[in-house]
Amino acid sequence: MKELTPEVVNAGASFLGSFTALLFLKEGGLRSAAFFVAGGGMACLLGPHLAKFTGLPPTFAGWLLGAFGMAVVTKVF
Repeated sequence: MKELTPEVVNAGASFLGSFTALLFLKEGGLRSAAFFVAGGGMACLLGPHLAKFTGLPPTFAGWLLGAFGMAVVTKVF
């Protein structure tokens, strides 16, 4: 079986965090999907920077940004 690259694992953690936050939102279907993509995408881009800055593991940093990134995205929009 082929192993997953670290980028794929970090992206998976980012979108998993975004999905976790999505469970607590009371938004419509299309709007929730847009928030999911925006929160997960933001976490994919900023997760490695947060991991480098704080010393957290990259997967945990991506999950945190995915979860709390959704809160930021919903407050902005």
